[in-house]
Amino acid sequence: MEKVGLERDGKPRRWASFDLGFIVLLIATAVALAFVIKLARQNADLKAGLAQTEGTLAGPQSALPGDIVPGFKAMDIEGQPINIVYDGSRRYLIYIFSPSCGVCLSEIPIWNRIASEAVSQNYKVLGMSIDSVEETRKNLSGSKLLFDLSILPSVSIQRAYRAVSIPEVIIVSGEGKVDWVHYGAMTEQTTEEILAKIRSGK
Repeated sequence: MEKVGLERDGKPRRWASFDLGFIVLLIATAVALAFVIKLARQNADLKAGLAQTEGTLAGPQSALPGDIVPGFKAMDIEGQPINIVYDGSRRYLIYIFSPSCGVCLSEIPIWNRIASEAVSQNYKVLGMSIDSVEETRKNLSGSKLLFDLSILPSVSIQRAYRAVSIPEVIIVSGEGKVDWVHYGAMTEQTTEEILAKIRSGK
């Protein structure tokens, strides 16, 4: 069966109702559209995954028990080297904070108490400031610390330790595995929890 149409000059023309080339073009267009939709969905999934790992080297934004963290070299506020090595010989208690944070400063007495207990249990206790040397010195002027203090050495270490919210408290095993982690102010309950964990050695 044929249909009759009009050319631009007004003359009639004939064309087949079943045009194979047109059908092939439709199929190719549909396949291309499906492929574009698939790619868009994959991109959306990738963006969601990147948003989940933003600010970290890998994994979720918050540190979790079982995470493995790297050792690192840093300097204290006097310029002396501090070397964190997870060689199995001792556990670490790490306090990541900002001396310009009012909550962090108000917790120093609590932290001194926890640090004293941890040192008696052969822990290495380390405060890690996310501020510059100058800001750290200025804001800690007159504060008595019963634990070593270093300046966070790099953004990569900050990401590795999931320092997305401060203050952050981490207990790390001698092998570099996160055993316990807490974000935010230390309540009486969390203080007793961390002291019990330190005393138990688990």
